[in-house]
Amino acid sequence: NRFRASGEGFASSLEGAAELTAALSDQFGSVYNVSGALVDSATKLRLGIGLSAEESAKVMDNMMMLSGFSEDAAAAHVESTYAMSDMYGLNPALVFQDIANASAETRTYFGGTAENVKKAAIEARRMGITMDDMAKVAKGLLDFESSIEAEMEAQLLTGKNINLQKARELAMSGDAMGATQEVLKQMGGIEEFNKMNIFQKEAMAKAAGLELGEMEKMLKGNKMKEGQEKEAAKRKQQEAKLLDQQVAVMGKLHQGMSVLEQVAMRIGNIFMKVFGG
Repeated sequence: NRFRASGEGFASSLEGAAELTAALSDQFGSVYNVSGALVDSATKLRLGIGLSAEESAKVMDNMMMLSGFSEDAAAAHVESTYAMSDMYGLNPALVFQDIANASAETRTYFGGTAENVKKAAIEARRMGITMDDMAKVAKGLLDFESSIEAEMEAQLLTGKNINLQKARELAMSGDAMGATQEVLKQMGGIEEFNKMNIFQKEAMAKAAGLELGEMEKMLKGNKMKEGQEKEAAKRKQQEAKLLDQQVAVMGKLHQGMSVLEQVAMRIGNIFMKVFGG
């Protein structure tokens, strides 16, 4: 694993470890709050994907806070975030930068757990947006009076049957990712959106709590996810096939060793009979 190997290589650098320890100390308040495990995880982020020392420290701080201050859980979430980013062909640095920069308010819109924030950061980048964009949608939905008014205006101008009630419920429960997905479902695809006139587009964007450019970007990104799903599925099949081949090879090796062991045993018996008696 390039992520793990790069981190291990960098961990041997005293200068790099010192830089990260200083950044972690600033983030966690004291050098006494910084363990070797934290430095190790931050090191992988620093060299493995090119985050700055400060960004690496912020990622670990947020992951620790969201994981109930468990170093093992935080490290596991860092590893799985990288693996999921890689599976979808994303730039993991962008995903981790979103996690590093997530404010307390933003984290709240995603339920305040490491698992939710991790999934949201990946889902957002798959659409070419950020967690802050998703949080903006959720925040707009929770301004009930303005949101309902904008929804009704969009229905009037487009003739579409738009219902954002479920999206509001998801936003209120701390599921900004689900709320965003529901809003996009109600908006229709990018193809349908492109057929609207400027007034209709602006009304739809307003109902989603977004600017027109943000709405277009989000719909376009949602469409692009389809290709990512196909590529990810193809990769999984290839990896499964490769694993099967490896298992088969290992099985043959074990069988081969078994034969060799039998031969060695017989040769040993011959020597025992000749020289042992």
